Parts: sequence; C-alpha cells; structure tokens
Amino acid sequence: MKKFLFGTTALAAVGFAVLAAAPANAQTAPAPGFRSNGGFTVGISGYARQYVGTAQTKNANPANTDGVIDQHSDWRPIFNFAMPLPNGMTAGAVLQINPLANTTNNAGVSRRQWSFLSGGFGQVQLGQHDAAGVQMHVGSAEMFTGGTVKNGGKIFDFISGPSGNIATSNTSGTTNPDALESRSNKISYFSPRFQGFQIGGSYTPETSYDRNGVIANSTGYRNNWNIGANYLDTLGGVGVRAYGSYLQMGGDHKYALTNVQANSMKDAKHFGLGLGVQYMGFDLGGSWGKIKDGVINTVGNTTTAAALGTVGMDGTAIEAGLSYTFGVFGVGYNYFVGKNDAHTFTATGITPQPHGEDKRTGHSLSGRYVMGPGVNLEAIVFQVKQKTGLLLPTTGNVNDRQTKSTGAVTALILAF
Repeated sequence: MKKFLFGTTALAAVGFAVLAAAPANAQTAPAPGFRSNGGFTVGISGYARQYVGTAQTKNANPANTDGVIDQHSDWRPIFNFAMPLPNGMTAGAVLQINPLANTTNNAGVSRRQWSFLSGGFGQVQLGQHDAAGVQMHVGSAEMFTGGTVKNGGKIFDFISGPSGNIATSNTSGTTNPDALESRSNKISYFSPRFQGFQIGGSYTPETSYDRNGVIANSTGYRNNWNIGANYLDTLGGVGVRAYGSYLQMGGDHKYALTNVQANSMKDAKHFGLGLGVQYMGFDLGGSWGKIKDGVINTVGNTTTAAALGTVGMDGTAIEAGLSYTFGVFGVGYNYFVGKNDAHTFTATGITPQPHGEDKRTGHSLSGRYVMGPGVNLEAIVFQVKQKTGLLLPTTGNVNDRQTKSTGAVTALILAF
C-alpha cells in the first residue's frame, strides 16, 4: 500500500507540474486543409495521447511488474479526403494510421481505412471501418479520454488479470458490437438524420481486414449483418440520446470445419441498448450489451484467414456514468459490470468452466481540465475486480481466482 501511495503522490506532482506550465492564452485552431493535385480537399486530424500511471494488484502473477510508475503513448494521424461532385454528392476517403501498431500480431499500421459517398440519401461507407452499431452507439459520458472502466480502455494496460488470464471475450469490456468483428472490411449505410432519428446497417463478408486481393477461405464468421438506430435531440433544454443495435454473425456454414468447429458454429448474436440525458452541465447515461452463442475467433487479414476458436462467448455487460462539466473543468464517475460464460467446445459436446462465469467489475472517478482548444489535462483513479472461472492458476495465489487492482493515471491529451 505504501508503494501505491508513493506512486499516486508522484502522479499528482506530474499533473500539477503540467498545470503550472500551461499557457494562459488559448491554443490556436488547427490549420485548414489543402487541396491535392486531383482537386480533393485534404485535411489532417488525429490525436496524441500520453499517459503516466501506476496500479497495484492483489493476487497478481508475480511475473507482472506491479505498483510502479509507467508511461504509455497512443497517437494516431488521420487523413481525410473529400471531393464535391457535380451531381451534388460528395466522395471521399479516410485513412487512420497507427504508428505504434505491433505488426507481428496482425495489428496493422493502417488502423482503419474506408471510402464513402454521401448526399441527400445519406452515406455509404466501404472499407475497413466500425460497424453501424458501433458508430451509432451511445452510453455514459467519460471524462478520461482513452477509456475508463466502462470499455476496457487505457487503464487496463496498467493492470493484470487473474493468473492464467481471465477468458475474456471483450464481453467483460464493452457493451457495443465491436467485441465480435472489430474493424473488419465491410459495407455500411447511414440514413440522413430526421427529427433526431437515424438508422444504419452494415454487411461484413468475413471477419478479416486489409483485404486487397486474396480469395476468402475463412473458417471463421461470415456473412455478418448489423442494424442500428439512434436518436439525438434537445427537448425543452434537455439533451436526449438513445441507441439500439442488433448484430448476427455466421450465415454460411459450408466452409471446411473440424468437428469441434462444426459443433460450435452457431449464428452469434449481439443485442445492444443505450440511453443518456444532459442538462445544465450534468450528464447521466448508460448502456447494455449481450452476446449469445458467440465463439472467440481470430480476425484474419490479407494473408491470414480468420479462424473459429473453441472458447464460448455468452455474456452480458452493463455500464453507467454520471458527470458534471463546469467551465473548463469536468468530473465524472463510471461503473461497469461484465460477465461471460467462456465454456469450451469439443467434438462430443460442451465443457463448462469449472468455476462458473468470468466476471469484471469496475469503478472510476475522473477529471478533466481543458487547457485550450484540443488540449486536455486529465486524471483518473479506479478499482477493477476480475474473476476467472477457469481452473486454479498455477502461479500467484493459487487459492484465489480473483484479482483486485487499484490505480491512478494522468494524461496529456492533444486532439488536432
């Protein structure tokens, strides 16, 4: 505990040092875009995020570094291209670069890339982008950029789970459909917004990304479709937001499968709902997500086909948060609970986890100071409990399958 208190004191010192060095005047706005030789308007945006944090975990694997200060980076340039067309439509493309990607695990330096056509009919997107339900998702607000306890965000890079790892399918980390197919190549449509309402849909041929010429031979999920709708409006001075989404994955089962995969290959489903209200600086919101009949599968890329695994994904996640913004300051509280039944499939049936569901709960209190346009200083304190339903771990405390992590992280966030 003394080691953790020392770490949080040091973090506070770092935060106040940055505050003291903050310029008194507001930062200037980003420079406007330029035009390419082909006539496209080109804009450059993105973010640079720098984190300093520490956490202490009870019953952690002794091999994990724990209770020390660490520094992480997360930054991403985004290139935006747009061309107004004579028929009134606009054509364009978006490229997100992840310079810190680990290409050895198929993360890819190109994080997302897609082209679009937009007009009075709405917008069509083609490429490597989030599904409609992910883009339309609403829930609680966050004061800490990069993710609090509610979505498996940056704070989870500072903590460790139960030894042997929690058999997480991301059901224990998010309420939106991103857990199942991530940023696979897909086709999406979004309608114009009418009286606050918008609908959208996505079709994903297979759970692979960076597709550029290799024929699909995936044994993972195929023919996935997602429909979503949301509502954003202000009624009597109260901001209201709502969302609903349904995702189904599977479809075509004709591809060569082992007996294990054939037994486990069902149409996975994800249901999602979200709601929030905002009034006089206060924001209250939350969301719910449920995965049914899912299986953890790899996400293939240009040269690697997606593969269906043998670990189940049947779980529910709920998150909620309350925040208050006053001038350039904001504070917020977020809560999350997620459960997942990570049973395994065999050629003869289903083997349940010996100790029940995996479970993750988390609380966080965060704050934000807007130093200038696009420049934030942020901080968060949190506690996360994780429990695995797997066999007793072989390292750490073999009598306890649950870890409890307490930590704090500060961040300098630049959005340009």
